[in-house]
Amino acid sequence: MLKGETFFDAAKRKAKGETGLDASIIRPIQVLGVWNTFFPTSHWDTDTQKGTQTVNPIVLVELDQPGVEIQLDETSENYKWIGLCPKEATKNGEDRYVLQALWRLHQWNPTYNS
Repeated sequence: MLKGETFFDAAKRKAKGETGLDASIIRPIQVLGVWNTFFPTSHWDTDTQKGTQTVNPIVLVELDQPGVEIQLDETSENYKWIGLCPKEATKNGEDRYVLQALWRLHQWNPTYNS
């Protein structure tokens, strides 16, 4: 996230930058969770301060134009679409942050997109 950016703004910017999607078709719906990641070293290390922290929000978005082509940026290797069922995602071995976000979605609205 950039200074002064909302979670929804960050989601649109990151989705556009990493997938090539036009920001105008990306519609943020709900923040499903926020996690911190800590790194012991970083590009910004000094002699007295080392490491960095990232703030990682998971934001549910919908596309106003389904079926658009994804064009990954140079920092991304692949992508996949997953369903919104947390039980299915657990069975498929999805990342723990994704699982937590899907369970939160299910708690927020159990019938969302069903």
